[in-house]
Amino acid sequence: MSSSHENNTLCERCSLFSFDDLTIGGQEVVCEDGVARLAFPEPQIEARPRNWTPESHDMPFYQLIRLGWKFDDNLPDMPGLAHSAQLGCGFCQALRRSLEEKFAKEAMSDSMYSGPLSLVAYLSLVGEGAEAILVEGTFNMSTLEDCDNVTFGATENRFGDTKKLVQLLFPIEAASDCTEWLGAQSARNDSYLDPMVIDKIRQSLDHCTSTCQTETSSPFMPTRLIDVGCDASSIPRLVLSSNISKTEITKYAALSYCWGDEKDAESQFKTEKASLESRCAGLPNELMTPTAKDGIALARAIGLRYIWIDALCIVQDDKNDWSHECFQMDQVYRHAFVTFCSLNSDSCHEGFLNRAPAVKVPFHSTIRKAIKGYYLIRLRPLMEFHQNRGEHAWDYFTSKWSKRCWTLQEQETSTRLLLFGNSRMHYACARCRWSEGDEAPQDNGMGVLDHITKFKENGLSSTELYDYWYLLLNNYSQRSVTFDRDRLPAISGLARMIGETLQDQYIAGLWKRDLLCGLGWRSFSEKLSATEKQSRSLETHLRNIRQRNYVAPSWSWASCPATASPSRASNDITVLSTIVNVHVDTEFEGNPYGQISGGFLRIRGKVAPMPTWLPDGQASQGWADSWYLRMGDIFDRLHVVTEWLHKEGKEAGLERLVVIPLSRQEPPDDTFAPKLSALLLYPADEPNQYYRVGVVASNGLDAYEEMMSWFEDGQEETICII
Repeated sequence: MSSSHENNTLCERCSLFSFDDLTIGGQEVVCEDGVARLAFPEPQIEARPRNWTPESHDMPFYQLIRLGWKFDDNLPDMPGLAHSAQLGCGFCQALRRSLEEKFAKEAMSDSMYSGPLSLVAYLSLVGEGAEAILVEGTFNMSTLEDCDNVTFGATENRFGDTKKLVQLLFPIEAASDCTEWLGAQSARNDSYLDPMVIDKIRQSLDHCTSTCQTETSSPFMPTRLIDVGCDASSIPRLVLSSNISKTEITKYAALSYCWGDEKDAESQFKTEKASLESRCAGLPNELMTPTAKDGIALARAIGLRYIWIDALCIVQDDKNDWSHECFQMDQVYRHAFVTFCSLNSDSCHEGFLNRAPAVKVPFHSTIRKAIKGYYLIRLRPLMEFHQNRGEHAWDYFTSKWSKRCWTLQEQETSTRLLLFGNSRMHYACARCRWSEGDEAPQDNGMGVLDHITKFKENGLSSTELYDYWYLLLNNYSQRSVTFDRDRLPAISGLARMIGETLQDQYIAGLWKRDLLCGLGWRSFSEKLSATEKQSRSLETHLRNIRQRNYVAPSWSWASCPATASPSRASNDITVLSTIVNVHVDTEFEGNPYGQISGGFLRIRGKVAPMPTWLPDGQASQGWADSWYLRMGDIFDRLHVVTEWLHKEGKEAGLERLVVIPLSRQEPPDDTFAPKLSALLLYPADEPNQYYRVGVVASNGLDAYEEMMSWFEDGQEETICII
């Protein structure tokens, strides 16, 4: 087992990771398989809540053994860790970098987290063994206004100071006798091109094609592919698939990866009109990005002659070619023999065929003196927990890849996925998934193709398929794109599949037959920094709508960076307004799923002024995107979600806001009240035209009756939302 290390040296403090298993309360137990292992009695184990989300059914806990390692430092610069890193400690270097990334991710300004930072370390247990080193950091925050965006764990003391918590989980692997004794994963070769890994990939693909998904001859081929040649001495070249011999099924791999930021995307080795001919002559190794090189090397290693890489197989500066290829993107991934997913790289200028670097920690058991060797600490921590346990979830949810718009449809439409994480490789197909070290595959959940199949077999209603689309959008809209105009194209393949299944018209990310429900999406601003919040006033939001590069009409979720789609409480819905006409101007004729250049929605209903007292229900101190008004008991309230941010108090322009009702959801029985939903609108420059700027909803009988009273004296009119 070879291992590459950023810096394999440990400082005196970090040498404490060579823990004494007797001193920390361990004892020897003999398992059912006859193997002696290190175990800890219940009183020695501390339970710490993992980062919890409302979607979790149960509060998950870490099972921890306190180690002797601790570090007191100061935010924001962490000079103690910086000094230790400069002296050569690999762990301190990785820890400081990871904390900086975590704070940057939470987008906090310096004033938000200046002050003492207390770090402690634990051995994290799972099942019968050790899974990781957990570093837990605590620090105080006392300015609630500045803290309302922070999503760390938090507790509040009686003085109003908030104690914040951050947890970083560094996976461990052990070698020789230490593996069984610690119950840890076996130490692995750092390269995913290791022959043992390649053999496992081949076995998995063979097993899948014979038992899960048999190969079928398909007439579809991408317009272009990269011919990787027979071996490493071959020069890869771009080829037209129409020129490939059809004597046998042409298997190809597809690559799914992050381009990176705009600078990375611009500098990426790609195909353009001027270079198309030369790309067909050959792709020089010295010019290709590390991601492309790794994709080609992996295709060769598992015996595939062809690979599809978007930057090279699409003519990037040819709008017609780009639109055509984007239109068939779902087909490209669906018919690929396997898709390579680079979970462990953030940019095309990073490779993905190496695991995260590690530091080697000597280990010698005091309980069983014959146990002697080392374990590895991988230096890319896992900073989030998801109820879907397993290394697959860790590597997936902590990757930038899982947060990019394009990768959602690449993941959902692919037949087979090979995912390369910081610590392990993972495999997934429609039926099962496994990670390196797993004893057996696990069942996979239902994806897009499963929902479509179920719908065609009459096992799913159209309403359920619409709701599944909204569920996808909840995930998708929180992802990022390098270019805002890609927000609709990046999901166009999935949209086309669902649209053809439902036989419905796709309109700027929504469906014509379910438009009144689809219009009820809402925005959210939890991940905005304090600086970004201050630039999201009503005035600046309206200016952005008028002056921005056009992405979608204001009534489409695609016009807003982060949104949550509506959820149906019941199917018993009464329509309160009528869609008169809806239209979008598509950028390319015949492709309703791609970029659009304009659009409008004419709707007829009762339009009423927004009550001037609504802003008195500010949801929280500081910058917020909600107004809550309690009308009766604690659950009876009006809820307004705005697409701009506001502080307590009135701001200019609120008096011009109007509302138009969308629908009423009838209650399941008499113990519940109906729920009313409406759009919040602001007048545009032309008469009778409006921008959508939010939504209003009732919850409870008093709130419902209050909202209905707004429209009692109103006359129906037809307005245009742009």
